[in-house]
Amino acid sequence: MKFKYLLIAFLVLITHTITIHANNIYKGFDGGMMIHTGYVLGKPFNVLTPNGDIVTTLQPKGMPVGIGGMLKVHLGNNLRVGMEGYVSHLKYGGNGTNTSLGWGGLTVDGIWQIKRFCPFVGATIGGGGYKNLVITEPYGDNYTTENNTLFRHYGMMLVTPYIGVEYALSDRMHLSLKIDCIIPIINRQEDYAIGPRIYLGFMFYHTKK
Repeated sequence: MKFKYLLIAFLVLITHTITIHANNIYKGFDGGMMIHTGYVLGKPFNVLTPNGDIVTTLQPKGMPVGIGGMLKVHLGNNLRVGMEGYVSHLKYGGNGTNTSLGWGGLTVDGIWQIKRFCPFVGATIGGGGYKNLVITEPYGDNYTTENNTLFRHYGMMLVTPYIGVEYALSDRMHLSLKIDCIIPIINRQEDYAIGPRIYLGFMFYHTKK
């Protein structure tokens, strides 16, 4: 009987200790939406007919535009972990030729507060899907198929290092600016356009001191 009470007391003590440490580590969370642009560049590639004849040579390059968001949990004073995901579109060439990249994954970063400024640095690891639509001839607004049209769609494993800074407009809202580069580490293709992207958005904080 004494052992039973000692075991219960021990479990209560352990639970209380874990709760105290968890409360000390967990500081809340933040999240929000960001828009982005930048400059990306892919390698030149040939567009071929079924017979192997070259129709044209194209190179994806230019300023993409996109949107996405993130949610991060604050652990201690300087560590954040969470998830983020975005979609990014690039128009290049003519006749509606474009690429589209959707990606997301687990993100980890370190953040420090210097008065109202909060610089941060981190990385996201995850995956994404890349689409490349090439239309080599003008097309009409009808329901007929088009000649010399190319469509590619493939998945990749990605790592995305980033650096940025937040400015505290208030305790609950930060203006966030960051720069990243989305790097394929598995299944990179020649038509994938890579380069820096710059993001701007608002982060909404629910944290405790």
